[in-house]
Amino acid sequence: GDLSGSSALAAIARALAVRHERVSAFYVSNVEFYLFGNGVFPRFAANLDRLPPAPNAVIIRSIFGRYASPSRPGDASASRVQSMEELRREHAAGRIRSYADIAYR
Repeated sequence: GDLSGSSALAAIARALAVRHERVSAFYVSNVEFYLFGNGVFPRFAANLDRLPPAPNAVIIRSIFGRYASPSRPGDASASRVQSMEELRREHAAGRIRSYADIAYR
């Protein structure tokens, strides 16, 4: 589904609510790169607010190319984990305005 759209994450949130379940890990692969490129990352961030997070919920992302690891040139990819709460807080505070803002965390 479209992570920035109006239905995919909303449907998942409803299903989780019915089951009284919470998100503990959400793997987004490298989708955020495209969401920023299309200018719809803020809609994705708003959709994250629909999901009921577990206390220590995390976002797991794949980072490719020049964003992969500035401290290790030559790496083609990297996996990064961020607290879902931190992502929400940082976005709400206006500190996430580009893909680099999340890729280099």
